[in-house]
Amino acid sequence: MATRVLVRIFNVLNKAGAGRTKIKVMKDLNITQFKNVIRVGEVVKGTKLVKSKKYVLYNSTLNLKWDNNFKLQKECLSIVYIFTVDGIIKKIGKTDGNGGIAAGLSFYLNAGTDDPGLNRFVINRFMRDAIEQDQKVEVYMFYLDQVELEIPTLFGPVVKKVRINSMEMESESLQQYYSTTGKYPDWNYQEAGNNLPGKLHEEYGNYKSMRGKGLK
Repeated sequence: MATRVLVRIFNVLNKAGAGRTKIKVMKDLNITQFKNVIRVGEVVKGTKLVKSKKYVLYNSTLNLKWDNNFKLQKECLSIVYIFTVDGIIKKIGKTDGNGGIAAGLSFYLNAGTDDPGLNRFVINRFMRDAIEQDQKVEVYMFYLDQVELEIPTLFGPVVKKVRINSMEMESESLQQYYSTTGKYPDWNYQEAGNNLPGKLHEEYGNYKSMRGKGLK
């Protein structure tokens, strides 16, 4: 009896949804699908040896080979950046700090030669692994210019150009990605609630320990 009831419910639901538009779930999204993004450049292996009094995991940092047409390196903007591997979107992030996109990306590029948090340490590792496999790692972005607003101050309102927090731009973009694919980009593991492989936690822990001891 229970089986027959379930079958009937399933048939009713099928009929009810027959006329609805089905969302096509895609495995991954390619950056070429989006015309509002700007190519920032390509992430490549650096050749200059790192000079440090502390232990470093890598002999050189990663470098960004800027796109010839890109001129916004240090502009203070509200930015959403996108890491891609062979065109496939791997991470969506945001920055609106001083120093622009150049400063925001430097934390990823230098990880493993300085004192990064776990996330940037891991993303650096992912990029290095991709480059080792002869895959092309690129950065794209879209942005919002500073907005002129009247803001309250101690001596009354003044008009200034201010940066809008890019958190909403990032959040909305991640939700759009998820709604389209049924998942988050592979390197947005925190948003996805995914655990990193234990070896990466161990590697990061060992790195921090050796940095703390001042070992070279």
